[in-house]
Amino acid sequence: MSRCRWDSIPDHLQSRVVMQSSGKVDVLPLVDASVQIPAEKHGVKMNKTEAAYYEILKREEEGSIILSQSVKLRLADNTWYTPDFLVFHRDGCDLAIEVKGGLIRDDAMVKFKIAREMYPIFRWKMMQKCKGEWREIRK
Repeated sequence: MSRCRWDSIPDHLQSRVVMQSSGKVDVLPLVDASVQIPAEKHGVKMNKTEAAYYEILKREEEGSIILSQSVKLRLADNTWYTPDFLVFHRDGCDLAIEVKGGLIRDDAMVKFKIAREMYPIFRWKMMQKCKGEWREIRK
């Protein structure tokens, strides 16, 4: 399992992640898209759809830092949301991505929308793989 010590993440990225998480975070699974680490090796178990989109992210987000399922966002008492990917760009325009297969349950869509409203520090994107094609869900 390839993991990155929290203190090795640049300060400007630490402050963004800490602001979004609750409790103490010591170690986060970390993938730097410029270093090709197979999805199954970086400390987070992904389903097939997430792993497929991760491969796209590695190509499209070269040079950015990609965190996979690393931060829990508090939405309400006993209600949490974990984006599939957080992408930290060098220009500071950060992205939270949710990846879904053919069926998107209502509760997943509601949590995504609430998180998008509560955490405007990120640009938000939901991607769906349906019949072998990727499309962005804009709701």
